Amino acid sequence: MFRLRQCTLIIGLLLLFGLALLGTADLLLPGLIETRILPQLAGAAGVPSLRCRINHVGFSRASAGPLTLGEESDPSLSIEQIVLQYTPASIQKREVTKIILSGVSIKTDFSKETRATSGRKEPRQINARTRDDDNAAAKKDETEAKNSNTEAQIPPLPFAELLIERSFFIVASEEKSNIIPFSLHLKKTTDPQPGPSAFKGTLQLGAPASPTTINLTLTPTAEILSLTGQGQIQLNNLCRNLFTMPQPLNQQWNLNAEITSQKGWQATLTSASNNSEWEIERQGVTIHGQAPTISIEARGLNGKGELKWQAAIEHAALRTGDSRCDCEAVQAAGRLVMDSTPTGRTLNATTRINLAGSRLRQPDFELELPELFLEGEFHKQGSSAPAAEAQLHFAQGSLQAPAHNLKLKNLSGNLPLTWPRPPTAAADKGHFACREIYWQHLALGSFAATLEQKEKAVILQGQYECAPVKGLKMVSQGQCGLDKNGTLQAGAKFKIPVWRPEKPLSLDIFSSNAGSAAATTFFDGGLSAEGAFTYSDRGLQAAATLTLTDALLRNDDRKISLSGINCRLNLPELPALRSAPQQNLTFERLTAGNLSLPGGALTFQIEGDKTLLIENSRFSWCDGNIETKALRISPRVDHYQTTLYCDRLKLTKLLHELGRIEAQGEGSVNGRIPLSWENGKISFDDGFLYSTPGQSGTVQIRKAELLGAGGQSDDPQLSQLDLTREALKDFQYQWVKMRLNSEAEELILNLQFDGKPNQPLPFIYKEELGGFIRVTADHPGSNFQGISLDLNLRLPLNRILQYKDLPNLLK
Repeated sequence: MFRLRQCTLIIGLLLLFGLALLGTADLLLPGLIETRILPQLAGAAGVPSLRCRINHVGFSRASAGPLTLGEESDPSLSIEQIVLQYTPASIQKREVTKIILSGVSIKTDFSKETRATSGRKEPRQINARTRDDDNAAAKKDETEAKNSNTEAQIPPLPFAELLIERSFFIVASEEKSNIIPFSLHLKKTTDPQPGPSAFKGTLQLGAPASPTTINLTLTPTAEILSLTGQGQIQLNNLCRNLFTMPQPLNQQWNLNAEITSQKGWQATLTSASNNSEWEIERQGVTIHGQAPTISIEARGLNGKGELKWQAAIEHAALRTGDSRCDCEAVQAAGRLVMDSTPTGRTLNATTRINLAGSRLRQPDFELELPELFLEGEFHKQGSSAPAAEAQLHFAQGSLQAPAHNLKLKNLSGNLPLTWPRPPTAAADKGHFACREIYWQHLALGSFAATLEQKEKAVILQGQYECAPVKGLKMVSQGQCGLDKNGTLQAGAKFKIPVWRPEKPLSLDIFSSNAGSAAATTFFDGGLSAEGAFTYSDRGLQAAATLTLTDALLRNDDRKISLSGINCRLNLPELPALRSAPQQNLTFERLTAGNLSLPGGALTFQIEGDKTLLIENSRFSWCDGNIETKALRISPRVDHYQTTLYCDRLKLTKLLHELGRIEAQGEGSVNGRIPLSWENGKISFDDGFLYSTPGQSGTVQIRKAELLGAGGQSDDPQLSQLDLTREALKDFQYQWVKMRLNSEAEELILNLQFDGKPNQPLPFIYKEELGGFIRVTADHPGSNFQGISLDLNLRLPLNRILQYKDLPNLLK
């Protein structure tokens, strides 16, 4: 609104045309008005950039135009033509009968306001303004009004009718401009009752085909110039160039404004509440909600002004792509104070926006913030660049990512923000906390961090503490902000320094039924990790590397122990537990039941939460090596098949591992052993081992009774077994073959030797019996130069192989 002095200027201009009727200087008066009278009036009213051309001054009509106010190349106010109609009777009453303004353009350019200029005001603390502050400001304005040089009366409006046609409001920005057509028609009423005459009429906004009509009443007196208005505002007709409205908003608005001779001006604008809904679409973003309730109060005096506003929207929602943000209620309030000083105009504004019950839904996660608000302050002085400070606060929040079995509870934080933020400026630090972290229903601990703004980003430095594991901590550092395209981006790096438990750590605490039974699985050794994550328009991307050093895994229930573990595990798809292929693990010893492996290496990949692909394995056994090919282990599979490829297994140690046969000697065997595991049972299918051709060996089995029970010497079959036991006490073989098969719960081990005993055997051949019989000690026995031995053993698998539950460890 114009100040009272500026209103006087407009009134004076209108009267100026009426004075032209008193003379016949139609040729001289326009130039005199343009060059001398008009500049003097504009300067007295404080309007420096006013330009107007007087076209014609006659006895019943005068015209002027164009009239511009502001920069000549881009004026803020321009009028193509001004026409005054009058009669001698109206001139006597110092008014004209009709004013017609055509082609009025009122422009507000926000792009100029946001351009950076030299200098800026230093940030300051945001202080809440109390009612006492408002009362003090009002008293100060009243005192200044009494002491100022105010006019005694408001001049009467010098017209009986006002018509504004073919006119526009223009709201310009760097991105896009919004043009709102408008027209105004006011006419003095002929009220027979004594008192001031009122002007009534209509203001039409929007396209002429479907305008928004507001009824106006303008009442001038010597003390007060008042304006009231009511009308249904159709927002979709007023902002066509800014957004589209599939669901329009029609709402009743009320306007009351006053200009007084002593107290300046004041105005109120309110919207009537209703239950109608509306929807806005712009550049792929849709906003939906119920009709807002808005209240605006403004007042001004002597170049100073104040504006207070309040707004509320129930059940607001914002959608863009696959993202959706809902809010139970949006409540906002603010205050703007303007003042004119010798150094320029100053602006100071405070705002508080409460977004209670906010919920952000993304394809990967859902964030709820029951308590969320933003409060801030904006200020600008003279030609300096604008500056703003704000505080973002949230509490009682939660985040869920069901696809990754991740849940965060009791989120809270406070973040101070300043704009613009110089790179070297210090800032107050905020905080962020997540007091409960769950993964697969397991309570993992808490996280706390400090927040600090740096230019357009927020820097985070925090620490995670693992509740189930004493002393295990993770430090992190990251940032969140906008890139040059205005897209939200976030990223962080984290690290777990090398940690060792004070005593073997029970891993049962990470089980969903932790505490229901005695601990059976333990971990010991060195643990460290490092990783990073980023969030952008491509979604969440995270990776980590876990390192185990000289570690131990032990399961007492299944009698399995893996020690001397060294592994560097790369997890490139967090939070999904899927590793990169070809991960390497080495160990110094594996014991499973009666089985013992003195070292080995695995190449593997974790394919999911409970699925493991062993790409290749190599481990030591019986002084030789065993390799396996690919094997996928999953809790959904009950049947596995693989083949053990054996290389130079020492024969005597193999006999001990499989049959608990105590033996000594030299020599090794090679071959393959097909192995099956089904429903908890292990079986062998035609396993075949053999000595290297051309390489002989020796074997001495001392406890020969383990090879079978003794029998009568006159029984040929028992005598043959007896001879075999005696020969294997010290036997030099040229070759050996071993076959392994399963029947039910037994391992059938077939051994074939070809060679000779190193000592004479206490046996002689009896032709009538067709075999050998044992002789007494005083008999020299027989020297065998070559002999083939064939031995079949049946061994209990459940006693030999107690590692059948090994695949169950992943369940």
